[in-house]
Amino acid sequence: MLALVKCGVRTTSRRFFQSREGSVAMLFALALIPLMIAAGAALDYSRANSFKAVLQATLDSALLAGAKDGSSNWTPVALNVFQSNLAAKSSASLTPTFSLDGNGSYTGSVSAAVPTFILVMIKIQSLNVTANLPLKRVVLTIRVS
Repeated sequence: MLALVKCGVRTTSRRFFQSREGSVAMLFALALIPLMIAAGAALDYSRANSFKAVLQATLDSALLAGAKDGSSNWTPVALNVFQSNLAAKSSASLTPTFSLDGNGSYTGSVSAAVPTFILVMIKIQSLNVTANLPLKRVVLTIRVS
């Protein structure tokens, strides 16, 4: 069965490349360039989006750890959690920004440039990704009657 498929592919490709009617091979070659760039763009975008999900999850856990600490020393706690979680998932070295406003809202943000592999051919060296997280600390009061 496999030999039959190989023979069919070989025969079809031979007829395709030997065809002199029209410019089939030339048009195919010209159309192949943008198709390959589009496929490469999809691959690079997928990688960047995957890294953004990693950044978002890492930032979420870091900000929750800092908010759970609740002390005036919460920023180093959040930074340590972020660095250790990111080191387990990626070799990137990033520094997020954390802040706390007067309303008790914690915020975190981190940005990174993900290098491209295919889009480098059209001079797009990297894709920028950003993860942001606002977190409101809520204190629940339970009344027992």
